[in-house]
Amino acid sequence: MSLSNRPIKFMCLSVVIVMLVGACGAPAATPAQPGANAPAEPKLEATTGAAPAAPAAPVVAPVSEPTLVPVPTEAPTAMPVSVGAATYNGLSFNYDVSLAQQITTTTMPAHNPGPDAPYWAITSAYDEFNFVGYPSKNSYHRPRIEVYSVEEFSAVNPAAKEQIDQLKQLLGDAPGAPERIPLIPIFNAAQVFRSQVKYLNFQSGQGVRFVTQYDQAIIPINNKEVFYTFQGLTSDGRYYITAILPVATSALPDTDQMSQEQMQTLGTGEAFAAYLNEVVQMLNGLPSASFTPNLDALDATINSLRVEK
Repeated sequence: MSLSNRPIKFMCLSVVIVMLVGACGAPAATPAQPGANAPAEPKLEATTGAAPAAPAAPVVAPVSEPTLVPVPTEAPTAMPVSVGAATYNGLSFNYDVSLAQQITTTTMPAHNPGPDAPYWAITSAYDEFNFVGYPSKNSYHRPRIEVYSVEEFSAVNPAAKEQIDQLKQLLGDAPGAPERIPLIPIFNAAQVFRSQVKYLNFQSGQGVRFVTQYDQAIIPINNKEVFYTFQGLTSDGRYYITAILPVATSALPDTDQMSQEQMQTLGTGEAFAAYLNEVVQMLNGLPSASFTPNLDALDATINSLRVEK
């Protein structure tokens, strides 16, 4: 099946839930998602006009007494000559100027809508770097780096604590092809695949980067929704760093639409799982330069990140 230029149409949520649970290793309950017909991320009032974190994938059972240990990483990616620098509230990093015309910063306030609020809507305060003028075809995810206090976020959101504990365990084990990778901010959707997985060190700790997409329905992997993300922890375990940076490649379609024939072809869990395996193999085989932005430039930004709070 061709992986590009496919017309689209969404499938029913019931079919997707069966598929995503059986084929993708996503949690049993799959809430709404920033793909398909789900709305784009809501915005909150802030001094920079930045939007709050989008919700992230449903969590699974927490690990007990996780221990963060150094993980094997590849050599840091060299930063290109034309670089910018961003500094805010004890946080700093360098970036290729092709990634942003400007970096804006803000501290987003804690957000808890009330006792009946869904777990993905509850956050502690966090610092945010927004990439203005970022080259992206993605309409669901803002390019940004966020830094959370592990203690504060864990105290207000048990689901976030589970994600943090699971990342500690993942970095300790460092599997080459993890079945699922924890992600903050929490999306009310399912992580349908993971590709280009690489463990990275940054100046103050370590983490893992990968390319993924979150959905609530059977939807082609596409440039409108796919993104690069880094999930990391400082070596002292005090701060959680997350980067949500959209990427695109000519190997994927630009839209999320499917023809009636494609809908019928991918309409079973087995068929969609085979399709996802094909996509993952294809994406894993692409060089970093086949993505826009280049994955090496994104890695270099992460390598340079320093937390000195």
